[in-house]
Amino acid sequence: MVELEHTRGLLSELGLDTASELLDAKIEDAMHKNSTYLSFLSELLEAEIQEKKRRSEETRIKLSRLPHRKTLEEFDFGFQPSIDVKQIKELSTLAFVARKENVIFLGPPGVGKTHLAVGLAMQALRSGMTVYYASLAHLIADLKKAAQQDKLERRWRIYTRPDVLIIDEVGYMQLDRASAELFFRLICSRYENGSIILTSNKYFGDWGELMNDTVIATAILDRLLHHAHIINIRGESYRLKDRLKAGVRVVPPADIPVLNNTVQGEKFQTKPAIGSIFNRRFGQKYPGVDTGACVLCLITFISLISIVYFYNLYIVNFYNFYRFIRLRQNCFRSPLFFPGIINCHMLSFFSCKVCS
Repeated sequence: MVELEHTRGLLSELGLDTASELLDAKIEDAMHKNSTYLSFLSELLEAEIQEKKRRSEETRIKLSRLPHRKTLEEFDFGFQPSIDVKQIKELSTLAFVARKENVIFLGPPGVGKTHLAVGLAMQALRSGMTVYYASLAHLIADLKKAAQQDKLERRWRIYTRPDVLIIDEVGYMQLDRASAELFFRLICSRYENGSIILTSNKYFGDWGELMNDTVIATAILDRLLHHAHIINIRGESYRLKDRLKAGVRVVPPADIPVLNNTVQGEKFQTKPAIGSIFNRRFGQKYPGVDTGACVLCLITFISLISIVYFYNLYIVNFYNFYRFIRLRQNCFRSPLFFPGIINCHMLSFFSCKVCS
């Protein structure tokens, strides 16, 4: 018993904590199996090595700052037929990391660019490589903060040392001159020195506007694409897969007028907010009619009717009344009496029919 405790203590001093904890179990297992001393020692050390690998992988995953731990096995390639599965399997061998090559995923939001990038990163972490993940916005903000604190060179090593650097969400923010220069410097520092996995929703022709400088964008792409595997994903949003299977389509908000737009490959048109008077009177709808212009025309029409009605009701009749009372003349002799009465009754009838 004393020898067992002494051996356990020696294993702990050597840093073999797992072997120290499993010593009793392994001795009992060796006695039942009638194993040789060499086999017993081999199994004990194998358990220690496996535990060290597990702890090392867990530490590297935490230090990598990955947003999640999705693997390539979890990706639904059937939902994205535009992806070449053979190419992804070739990349999963991590030969591109050994050759210091880059991988670029292009495509609209939700098609699985980040999932594939993280899947390759998880494969690299399982193989004992180091990975670091950062979105472009976080990367630029971090480097700017380090530059203001005079710690840029020290912070720079975080992005240059890993075997694989993931730069996610390139294209969601436009860079100013200083940010574009920092990004260019980072690409140059990793050029042929380390692999980059980059995801972007912008095609390369739009990078001049994205970097706010065509010259810098050209220089970045020249180095980034020199040794690169480009994967262009075209398909539906992976996040909306369940909703699309259920037949639910994305529609624009009701308060945003959109004409002849396409969402998820399906065209839709906004329904004009025509007044019920027009629909009931004329029995049809007018697609594409501007509601504001229609209401404005209706108000203008009613205003004109009101002016004419006011003129006939008050001006003409007041004129007849004036001739009858003040001038003691027969109002029936007035040329405006009968037209005024007829117009008043016609306009009143028309107004009642329209407003009913």
